[in-house]
Amino acid sequence: MFKNFSFIFFSVSFVFLFISCSKDDNEQIQNFDTEESLRIIEISDVATTTANVKFEFSNLLEPIQTGICWSEGMNPQIEDNLTVVSNSQELEQTLALFGTSSEKKYYVRAYAKTLSGVLYSKNKSFTTPELCSNTNNNQDFYLTSQGEVNQLGALGLCSINTLTIFSDNTNDPIIDLNPLLGIKQVNYMSISANNLLTSLSGLETLQVVRYLGIFGNNSLINLDALEGVSGAVNELNIANNEQLISIRGLKNIALIVQDTDYDGALDISYNNNLENLEGLEGIREIFGSVNIANNNLLRNLRGLDNFQKFDGTEIFISENEAMENLSGLENLQTIKGDFFVIDQDEFTSIEALSNVTHAEYFYFRRLKNLTNLNGLENIDSAYTDEVQFYLWENENLTDISAFENFTSLGVLSIIESPITDYTQLSNLTKISYNFSIREVDISSLNGLSNLESVGRIFLDRLYSLENLTGLENLRTAGMFGHSSQNGNVEIYHCENLTDFCGLEGLVTIGTMDGDFLASQNAYNPTQQDIIDGNCSL
Repeated sequence: MFKNFSFIFFSVSFVFLFISCSKDDNEQIQNFDTEESLRIIEISDVATTTANVKFEFSNLLEPIQTGICWSEGMNPQIEDNLTVVSNSQELEQTLALFGTSSEKKYYVRAYAKTLSGVLYSKNKSFTTPELCSNTNNNQDFYLTSQGEVNQLGALGLCSINTLTIFSDNTNDPIIDLNPLLGIKQVNYMSISANNLLTSLSGLETLQVVRYLGIFGNNSLINLDALEGVSGAVNELNIANNEQLISIRGLKNIALIVQDTDYDGALDISYNNNLENLEGLEGIREIFGSVNIANNNLLRNLRGLDNFQKFDGTEIFISENEAMENLSGLENLQTIKGDFFVIDQDEFTSIEALSNVTHAEYFYFRRLKNLTNLNGLENIDSAYTDEVQFYLWENENLTDISAFENFTSLGVLSIIESPITDYTQLSNLTKISYNFSIREVDISSLNGLSNLESVGRIFLDRLYSLENLTGLENLRTAGMFGHSSQNGNVEIYHCENLTDFCGLEGLVTIGTMDGDFLASQNAYNPTQQDIIDGNCSL
């Protein structure tokens, strides 16, 4: 019984960008003839930017991971550029590779990673066809009038380096890009401040672009003419287009990725009539950053339904006035970087994140209708001791039961969010870095009785807190070289706090690599006071 998979490889320029896994030191690479158990069965539809590769493997292999390795030399291995396929039951998957170019030969092998090692199929190869016969790659064009657009069109160029289209001539504004029909490849393209431009018609032949920016074109309604752009781009910025209602023309872009020249950004912002992100369904992976902000009619993230992996600096979702939830991110599994959701008054749910198993940093702030964190409960326990959670100024957030099964966290910072029931953290034994609560009306820390180790404690302005019951089993407070901060225990402005006996175990027999600081509380003992038994009034 064989299982078939289909892959599409997107290629633009020679830059190796995927190293999704590596060979373990004790892993044996087996290169014997595996024709009967693992093989590439077809390479088809080879174009400048795409090639379709099918392979099959025997279920008897019981692979942990399968995929395609590729390189310019024979016998590519998983240390080379590759795309990894999860062991789903889907019979077809479309994945993107970025890095090939026209008229180049590439070798591909299927691989199957098993408990006993890695198996490879025999080599197959393909050569990408020519995109442009006269590339003129070094030419830059800055077009400020319709006349200049017409002049460039008359040159009949196929590929150019920089193309900036900016209406700066009120007597001859840019209204028509049809003269540019025939251009297939642009390294850097910016279309901005063309207030009379209603369509991008004329760009239908464009296939390859590294940077694409469309800014401040206040009559532009859609991006349909860009459907020919496929594969990967380095940056995609769509911003300040007042009348834009559709970005469906971007549907064949599969990957946003950084390189030495570009940061790998996806920016969709200040498009006040954009109601959805339909057109981004092709994107499965983003390496860089994401900014989705100030799109007043955007209710969710539908359109990013196939987005599976983020590896970069940050995902920033902010001030989309109508946004209610993160629907569209249900297939997101990996967030390597920071995840921000800020200032969205209608926002109620993060449940779309329920398939995320690997994450690093969450920052939720001023989401006044968010009541719970359901959707975060499936983060793999192998990562939770590094995951940072910042829950700031969410005036109705009370439920953190998504953390019930976590035994460790990296950071838990709660500011002006009415989280008062800490029995939801009853399984927590470790907070690697900061544990801070500020301006929350809590009377007790009951529920934290299993907490044994923290990096740093910061309690401030907890006006109803009377004692530190719940921290009796805490034995370690310290960063121990893992942070520039010391492992201080700091407690301030708790005007009813008279009992510090919950910290006796930490102070007397535990370990701290910082200072004990108490000030402007009802009682302010020193560390020595607690050692001497004077832990309460």
